[in-house]
Amino acid sequence: DATERLNLNFGGRLDIFSAAYKLQAAPKLSQQETFFGPRAGASYKLSTHATLFANGAYLFLPPPIEYFEFPSQTAGSVFPPGVSFTPTRPERDLQYDIGVRLLIKSQKIRVNQWFKRQIRFLDHVQVTQFNGVGDLINPNIFLPVNLDRGRTHGVETFFESSSYRGLKGFVNYSLTYSQAIGGILYGFKDGSEPANKYFFVDHDQRHRVFAGLVY
Repeated sequence: DATERLNLNFGGRLDIFSAAYKLQAAPKLSQQETFFGPRAGASYKLSTHATLFANGAYLFLPPPIEYFEFPSQTAGSVFPPGVSFTPTRPERDLQYDIGVRLLIKSQKIRVNQWFKRQIRFLDHVQVTQFNGVGDLINPNIFLPVNLDRGRTHGVETFFESSSYRGLKGFVNYSLTYSQAIGGILYGFKDGSEPANKYFFVDHDQRHRVFAGLVY
């Protein structure tokens, strides 16, 4: 508590990531990363009913521990040129959110805006064909990838009612945009060209609503 109205908090998280892959047709692969992520936050009481808040962080997201091994070392004889697979790498995120919390007659309201910049954006691609003649093998195979960069941002509102005989209700609504730019850095490289402008990823969820009761 810096003052009666201003509250500050700060800290950090240490991540140590290590993975090893024992392959059938290639030498063993491994990757290690050590990452320290700082984060900080502040809140300021405007009145007994309203508080402004802001948070920022540098975050580490470990990758899925998956590896796809080609049927043979001569992948070009089975797959189109330019297709390869390497282990995905951890994602690093720069994130902030800012908003206001209100307390009106024991009813809680929160409105905030947030933004996340993803470096080595962890995503997935759908495998639709294994050769250059358009033969569809299985459209439900998804393999992990690192895209160059991503950005996710949106606005969120939350409402929680006052308690009535031990029962409270809540509802949360968010308007979210999820986009990426660049090509595939690691993971399943399907030979596609990198995108030079932001595009919406296939799991972009524009409108989301959560609601429930607590007793």
